[in-house]
Amino acid sequence: MNSKFALIIAIILGAFSAIAIKNYINNIEKKVAAPKKQQSFLVAKMTLKPGQRIKASDLDVHEMPREFFDRKNMMTREDSTAVIGQTIYYEVKKGSIILRAHFKPAGTGVGSGSIIKRKSGVISLGPGERAISLKVDGLTGVAMLLKPSEFVDIYWTGGADAESAKLLGLKPSSSGGGSDKVSFLLLSDVQVLALDNRTHLTPRQFGNRIVQPKANYSSITVRCRSYEEAKLLIQAQVSGRLTMAKKGNDHNVVDDDTALNVPKMIMLSRKANNIRSKH
Repeated sequence: MNSKFALIIAIILGAFSAIAIKNYINNIEKKVAAPKKQQSFLVAKMTLKPGQRIKASDLDVHEMPREFFDRKNMMTREDSTAVIGQTIYYEVKKGSIILRAHFKPAGTGVGSGSIIKRKSGVISLGPGERAISLKVDGLTGVAMLLKPSEFVDIYWTGGADAESAKLLGLKPSSSGGGSDKVSFLLLSDVQVLALDNRTHLTPRQFGNRIVQPKANYSSITVRCRSYEEAKLLIQAQVSGRLTMAKKGNDHNVVDDDTALNVPKMIMLSRKANNIRSKH
């Protein structure tokens, strides 16, 4: 009798064990089959050479399971805006992952002061590059709508004597010895590094308070690709008025740099309005 009872208990326990094992295996299969959360990351669409300035067409976006993504060294789709226009210092083969360290010159340390992860008031410049601050207001600074990492065209407006008018391809002033007001594209495709001393516009937390960054600014700091560009902007700032024009996704395109005086402005306005009326 006791042996029969023990046998029944063994059969029941065995059945429970089989069910438990089956459930365990089913749970594992469900976890394996369940779609994993994906994370985007940047790769080189073509081989990138040291000293190359990154364009949107150089970048490609792939995805991997989020658990394998290295947040410290890899970059996401959202980082591409900050990468475009930067100088890369190491060769990256086509299809290889682009890392934050690729944008740091040798010997400066990996990740410290990275061009992507900036601390307030700290910027990174490549060899030969310069940073220049320009005074702006609501009219010349795109109504306080600029953000760090965006690109602008810089226009100069001021008086042009006979010699300057000739260099610009304009007829000298007919007022005899006077100077006409002219405007022309001074520099195209210039990257904004900071607004006043702010290199990013992310909200900051102080204790239990979230503090939003200031929306207005009185100066912008821009990246100059050479000391010649820096000298050009310094002289232009003291000799006339600089106006920023925010660029869209065409920031690798250089706009027409034809100078305008009043007669040419009138001719251009007719052409522009003609085009607008057809759209």
